[in-house]
Amino acid sequence: MPNKNHVNVMALDDDAFILEVLTLMLRNQGITQVTTHTNGHQALASFDNLEFPPNLIFLDLNMPEMDGLEFVRHLVERSYSGSLILLSGEDERVLHTTEKLVEAHKIPVLGSVQKPLSMEKLSALLNAWIPATLRNNSDARGGYRASELRDAIDNGELVNYYQPKVSVSTGEVVGVEALVRWNHSSDGLVFPDQFIGLAETH
Repeated sequence: MPNKNHVNVMALDDDAFILEVLTLMLRNQGITQVTTHTNGHQALASFDNLEFPPNLIFLDLNMPEMDGLEFVRHLVERSYSGSLILLSGEDERVLHTTEKLVEAHKIPVLGSVQKPLSMEKLSALLNAWIPATLRNNSDARGGYRASELRDAIDNGELVNYYQPKVSVSTGEVVGVEALVRWNHSSDGLVFPDQFIGLAETH
């Protein structure tokens, strides 16, 4: 896996609003290098010109001119070595079948996110994908201690990131979700999977 500076994501969907929402969600997860495209031809042109290919591609299945599976065939021709997350309004059965077809091309599919996009599902997929060494180095030193977390709370190091919940049909903000991060003095931004369990235990 490339170093953290070279971790990047490409998102492909014919709905520009979906791409805006997805980009915001990714930024709230600490992923800032995101390129978006509304059609497959544009995405392939961008792919061919990138110095570092995207580590992860979000791919809409149903698009005019070039659908998701045709785009995958182009990725195979380019020996793409990253992973995919599928975006779709289809039901789980269709998504599962599509995942198997994509994996037959030897490109790993981390899972799928149905529309409207779910922050909970997206977060779970990303936390499984991003190696801990790219998020922070807590695993390398054996995890955090309860006393460190108590100090972090006392020092105001826990920060809420607010993720809007947007209605796809109207574009209106209908709610908000608070996502906690630990702004660690030496490890940088620490994701909740590294300390929520510790907080619950103590």
